[in-house]
Amino acid sequence: MALSKPYCFITDIGSTTTKGILIDVNNQKLLGISHADTTVEEPINDVNIGVYNAALELQQQCSVPILQPSASPESISFDSEISYLSTSSAGGGLQILVIGLTLFDSASSAKRAAYGAGGVILDVFAIDDKRKTVEQMQAMRNLRPDMILVCGGTDGGALSTVLRMAEILRIAKPLPKYSTSTKIPTIYAGNKDAVNMIKSMITRDFDLHILPNLRPSLQEEKLKPTQEKIQGLFMENVMERAPGYSKIKNLVSEAILPTPAGLLRSMQNLGLEDKNLIAFDIGGAT
Repeated sequence: MALSKPYCFITDIGSTTTKGILIDVNNQKLLGISHADTTVEEPINDVNIGVYNAALELQQQCSVPILQPSASPESISFDSEISYLSTSSAGGGLQILVIGLTLFDSASSAKRAAYGAGGVILDVFAIDDKRKTVEQMQAMRNLRPDMILVCGGTDGGALSTVLRMAEILRIAKPLPKYSTSTKIPTIYAGNKDAVNMIKSMITRDFDLHILPNLRPSLQEEKLKPTQEKIQGLFMENVMERAPGYSKIKNLVSEAILPTPAGLLRSMQNLGLEDKNLIAFDIGGAT
C-alpha cells in the first residue's frame, strides 16, 4: 500500500489500551509512540475518545499537526498531511465460535482458518470433543461470539453428523456480543451436499454465509476463501456494532484489520525480504 501523505498515524485499539504511532513516510522513520485508555465500554462507550487521546499525546510529543484545530474527542478530523490506519482487538478482538465434525480433521482446518484471519477462538465443538450434547448446547449458549464458523465432512462424505452439529447450534442459539437483536454472522464451509439442509436449519436464526468446503477432501485444505470472508464480515458486521467504530471506519485510509491479522500481514511483507523470520507477540495486558 502506497501512502501519498507525508505522515501516517496508526492506532492499535486494544482491549485495555489504544496504542498510537506516528511515521514520517518520506524518511521511513518512526517519530513517536503514545498510549491511551481504550474507551469502548461503559460509561464512555465511544472508541473514538481513546483514539483522539492517543493522537493528541503524539501531536504534543512530536510537534507534528495530527488533528485539525476543530477536532474533538467525539468528532475526530485529521490534518490534511496525515494518513490514518488502524487495527483493533477491543472487546476481546474478533471472537469466533468454531464447530467442526472431528477435532483432528475439519475442526483443525477451521481453527487454522480462524487464526489466519486474525480471530480469537472462544471454543471448538466437534462430535469427539468428549462433551455430552446437552453440555455442548450449554457451552454454546454461554458464549457471546462475534462470529460462528461451521464446517465438517468432505464433499460427498458424512452428512448426518454434520447436520447433528448444526442442530446443536440451532437449539443452543448463542447470543451476539453487542446486540441481542442482530443475527450472528455465521459461515458454513463444510460438505457441499449439506448446504441446502444447513440453510433450512439455521438461516432463520443466524446470518448465514455459504463458502467452499475448508476440507473438500482429506488431502486438501482451502482456507483462503473463508479467511477473506471472516475479515470482510468483521468489517461489515462486527465493527459496525461496536461503540464508535462506524465513525473510525470513515476516517481510515484502508480497512481496519483485527490486530492478529495486521501482525500476520506485517510478517508476510517482512518475509518477502527475509525468509528466516520468527516473531513473538507478547501481548499487552494479557
